[in-house]
Order: sequence, then C-alpha cells, then structure tokens
Amino acid sequence: GERPQNDQLRHRLALVAVPGNGIEEVKLSASDGVTLHGWLKRPKTARPGERFPLVIVFGGARRETSWIIERAGNPNHWGWLFINYRGFGLSEGYPSERAVVEDSRSIYDYAAGRKDVDTAKIVVLGRSLGTYFTFALAGSRTLSGAILATPFDSIAAVGAERYPWLPLSLLINGRYNPAVMAPKIKIPPLFVLAQNDDVTPA
Repeated sequence: GERPQNDQLRHRLALVAVPGNGIEEVKLSASDGVTLHGWLKRPKTARPGERFPLVIVFGGARRETSWIIERAGNPNHWGWLFINYRGFGLSEGYPSERAVVEDSRSIYDYAAGRKDVDTAKIVVLGRSLGTYFTFALAGSRTLSGAILATPFDSIAAVGAERYPWLPLSLLINGRYNPAVMAPKIKIPPLFVLAQNDDVTPA
C-alpha cells in the first residue's frame, strides 16, 4: 500500500545524513510556511570558520534528489545543496510553477545566509525541469554561474513533441517557459545536452 512505501522512503531518507559523512539535513520554511527538506553536502576540504563555494541543485520532475548526492563530489572544495520540490521526498505541500519559483528564492536566501557559504561563489545546477527554476532564480538573485543540464524551450513544446496526443498545456500546473527568460540572463551559463534523454533530448 501507499503508507508502507511512504514509511520506507522516510526511513531511507532519514539515513542520508549521519554523523561523520559530511552531509547535513536541511529544513527550511518557504514563504507560505511550507517546510522544504533536503541536504547540504559539505566539501571534503572544508575547515571550520572558512567559507566554501556552493552548488545549488534543482532536479528533474519525476524523482526526489537524494540519488544525486553520492555523485556530487567534484570539485572537492565545493559544497552541494539539494532541496526537494514540494511534495517530493520529505518536502511538504503541492508543487506549482509559482510556488516552486518562490521556493527557489527561499532556497538561495537560505544558502546565502549561512555563515559557511561564500556568497560570491554560488552556482546553480538545473537538470531538465530544474533548468526552468535556474533561469527564474538567475533573474532575481546574484549567481556566479549556471549549469543547465538537458534544458528545454517550454513544457508545452516538449509535450507536443513527445506526447502529441495529450493536451499537456492544459494538464500541467504552470507554463514553464524558460525561452522567455533566457535572453535576460547575464551570468555565464554552461549547457549540457543529452542525445539519449527520454524527456528533453538534444
């Protein structure tokens, strides 16, 4: 049933951050009071009292982000921040375009407010759907760079190509149209395309 699956997920995610593994559990309040949950992976070379550069990760649409943590290790002097979207992992609430855009700002503000983070070196990594929130955040906060893995023009355009029989523009909860935002972004971007991506192929 659904409840045992939820209990298994909670148990697994509770073991992500354990003493000595360099991973810190993070809980932060969104602007509407919803609790967002995730983790901060501290750099291996971090020293007490020193600020470290940070990568904020916005994941794809269909899974929570803990699976990426073990892959985030290089460069080893950078920290990594993973916060699950509303309704994913242990984050509360229900995701919508407007809510998650606002959440992205709350996540950045949390990171920039930490005493151990170098605010002059905050980069955002967006994957698939997360590239949209990367664009949105870059338009409202100061970033030193953006990494856009398998970006898309708009959800409606992706849906028309991949699922032409579905009225996706009517089914999704928002427009998700990064092509409108992209020309306004002034920070250095790195685009990563994937020919075999089954959602947003190159």
